[in-house]
Amino acid sequence: MDNLILIGFPGTGKDSVANEISKTINIPVFSTDKYIEFKEKKSINEIFYKSGEEYFRKLEKIALKKAVDLRNVIISTGGGIVKDPLNVNIMKKSGKIFTLKANIKELKKRLMEMRTRPLIKDEQDIEKLYSERKNLYDFAEHKIDTSEKNISEIANSIIRRLRLESSSNSQTLYEIINIKTKQKEYPVFTGENIIENISEHINDILNKTKRLIIISEPTVSTLYLEKILTLLKNNFETLYFIIDEGEENKNINTVIQIYDFLLEKKITRDDALIALGGGIVGDITGFVASTYKRGVGFIQIPTTLLSQVDASVGGKTGINHREGKNMIGSFYQPDMVLADVSFLKTLPDRTYKEGISEIIKAGIIKDKKLFEILKTKKDDVIKRNPGIVSEIVSSSIKIKGEIVCEDEREEKGVREILNFGHTIGHIIETETNYTEFSHGEAVAIGMIKETEIAYKKGFLNHRDFEEIFNIISSYDLPIKIPEKISEKVLSKRVSQDKKVRNGKIKIPIPVKIGKAIIKEVKCKDYL
Repeated sequence: MDNLILIGFPGTGKDSVANEISKTINIPVFSTDKYIEFKEKKSINEIFYKSGEEYFRKLEKIALKKAVDLRNVIISTGGGIVKDPLNVNIMKKSGKIFTLKANIKELKKRLMEMRTRPLIKDEQDIEKLYSERKNLYDFAEHKIDTSEKNISEIANSIIRRLRLESSSNSQTLYEIINIKTKQKEYPVFTGENIIENISEHINDILNKTKRLIIISEPTVSTLYLEKILTLLKNNFETLYFIIDEGEENKNINTVIQIYDFLLEKKITRDDALIALGGGIVGDITGFVASTYKRGVGFIQIPTTLLSQVDASVGGKTGINHREGKNMIGSFYQPDMVLADVSFLKTLPDRTYKEGISEIIKAGIIKDKKLFEILKTKKDDVIKRNPGIVSEIVSSSIKIKGEIVCEDEREEKGVREILNFGHTIGHIIETETNYTEFSHGEAVAIGMIKETEIAYKKGFLNHRDFEEIFNIISSYDLPIKIPEKISEKVLSKRVSQDKKVRNGKIKIPIPVKIGKAIIKEVKCKDYL
């Protein structure tokens, strides 16, 4: 569905209505105020008092841009967001907009009862703000007077107008994939609406654990944290810690912040950490879990397609160093993984497609049937059909699980097959300072380059080379190495790769679609 955007004067019930609609149609809410609070680790009132309204409005614009980039969400905005014409233009292009209205008498009654707004101390403040803003909400296509309606009536009115369908009968459909390594055996739950039974799943696997610590980031926390806390509250004491978003924050400083929090809260080895987010959150949380007090419980709840099929399974954890990606890390298997494809409905298109890149990789190296599904069911994949998405996620996890079980710590040379596209991909990420390409996009470019190398060296026929090239480009993934990264730079970085031994590197070579082999080559001959 198109994003639903709720605007209106303070006290018109935007957050309450958004949450009521969410419960009925099972679509998450993105509150711009809540995002700001998670990002700043302060309340809205604190931000106003300590940094001023101008600073808050800058944060509000960031929050709005983050919100409209998502799909299938209900966006609840702050009352003053319409003061900036740029915000209005952004919203006009980004979904169905509803203005919630109320008469001044009703607004005074509601706001004086709440007394939580930084710009409102008394009725005179309400009158002043109302006079300034009352016409700023008129651009919305839909308007609802909330003065004499309860929250349920308002929510149902919006649902009827947009002909939205209730999801009250949503079923929990999942498959359990068992990953068995020398270090640990654990289940990976894949499917739709798995999160609804999170408490039972954790109880079954970690039945002695009573305290959980969720590590997440602002966007994911805004969408899902409150729901997950509610689902866990009857069986667990649950704390949370929010880290800053972005690859640039996947470093030792973030790890130390988490250590400080865990020590302050007296977290013990009987407790467990939950990684709620994408690959960055999973890598950081796993590294902390493996090192804090020499190891605590660790649960992965990956919320991106890429993290569901890659980072959440296999036990690799790590953080970046200025000399390269994942230079500091450990092998530490999770106790369980909940890969719920329902999370994928809200992903920005670019984030979703980078996950497809990793699934294409799995098809190329190990599973021709998966490769063919990605070709023939492309429209269903792009539309995020839950049945097809569950199938390709499950297939990808099985492929990775099979390889990890055989070679958990990359000691036999088997697991190195998963590095297809990653040697060049990691170099691209490092050389562009993690700002131009996402991980999946960099891997897509790496797969193109490494497939080209395989073709030129005679390992891969021209037909398969073209098929690989075509499927990657058909999903609108990038295919060219940036011009500023020369062959000389690539060669130097290859020689510094953590997989290099005695001037040689083992690399995956696709020999046909569905099969790759490992070849050891001299670094100077790699390209």
